[in-house]
Amino acid sequence: MRMTVLVVCGLFLAACVPVTTPVPVPTAHLIPATATHTPAPLVPSATPQSLPFAPQDIQPTLETTAPLTPIQTTDVIPDAALVRRTIGALAATLQVETSLIRLVRVQAIVWLPDAPGCALASALRDTDSSSGYSIVLLAGTQVYTYFTLGTDDFRRCPIVEVVRDEVLLLVDQVAQEMLALAQRRLAQELDLPQRRVQLVTMQPYVWADTSLGCPALEQTYTARPIDGYRIVVSVGETQYAFHTDSERIIPCPTGRETLPIN
Repeated sequence: MRMTVLVVCGLFLAACVPVTTPVPVPTAHLIPATATHTPAPLVPSATPQSLPFAPQDIQPTLETTAPLTPIQTTDVIPDAALVRRTIGALAATLQVETSLIRLVRVQAIVWLPDAPGCALASALRDTDSSSGYSIVLLAGTQVYTYFTLGTDDFRRCPIVEVVRDEVLLLVDQVAQEMLALAQRRLAQELDLPQRRVQLVTMQPYVWADTSLGCPALEQTYTARPIDGYRIVVSVGETQYAFHTDSERIIPCPTGRETLPIN
């Protein structure tokens, strides 16, 4: 009897315990991936056959961004873009870096129909007066001149000069030292102040042998190229020539000079 009562009570208590109803979890719906567009490979365009040259043959004009300070003092303020264009053009012609080209001077000019000048520059002249510039550039030991109309058109004069005189002394310290040595030596020989020995002209040369272009009679010399200078100075109306290498100078009368073709 007691066992029956316990079973009944147990069932009654179990019926009184609340039953937890499970909460439904939402089901995630997978979104199908969108196909990625793969671009077709680029096909190079064919070069039109009408072009007279292939693209690699085009030689663009180089430009320089280097500071433009003229070697020689000038009253003209150069047009920076124009000067850079001429430097770039010369660098492209010589196939060198623009940093190896220096601006010597800029001068304002007025082209007249009968004005003298190099043949290429004359092609720039109009029938009326036209203003422009002469732009002088230095590359190595060579001096190049460009002539312009305004600040647009420019052309290079075909005449190329060797750097000399004032410009040479401004850019070449060895030249300065050799000139000072010649002036001092001549001043001592003539027993006069060095300031009275004035420069007439000075130019670099490559001598063919150790005579430095001033051979003496019955002397033999070793043939080899030697960098040096020809210096002409004056005292009053009298001129004196000296030939040098980078260390020594030789007085050389006009009749003994043997000048190489630079």
